[in-house]
Amino acid sequence: LLIHRLAVPDIVQKKNAYVGFNCFVVYNNKEIYGPFQPTLASGSNSTIPSCHAEVHAAKYIYSIKGTLKGATFYVIRWSYNKTINDWELNNCVPCQDCANYFKKNNVNKFVISNKEGFIKCNLKYILENTKPSNGRLYGS
Repeated sequence: LLIHRLAVPDIVQKKNAYVGFNCFVVYNNKEIYGPFQPTLASGSNSTIPSCHAEVHAAKYIYSIKGTLKGATFYVIRWSYNKTINDWELNNCVPCQDCANYFKKNNVNKFVISNKEGFIKCNLKYILENTKPSNGRLYGS
């Protein structure tokens, strides 16, 4: 198993809601890439991601592999729960923009977080359960 680790920022409690999003990619069940985070916008509003973690991951994998075939996307969201004083997993179905990006690029294998843990799913599940994005998507 080959693990490709990118720079990981310190995880701390912040007001920025996007601190709790990550995407990892397992390629051909042999190589792990990530974590990928949303990239921030510039200019007037730097709190809205300009490229969601999933698309960031997909573009990186495509740039080094030339294809997304064989890639499984692990999409994870968590938040800090002050009541229990700990981090907890949240539901993380990719947004409509990301789902459409995956559809356009024939990506069909996912593992996503939810409150109970993780579920393995396909693009059909993502498309049936997705919601509009609250952030901008750069370069869809």
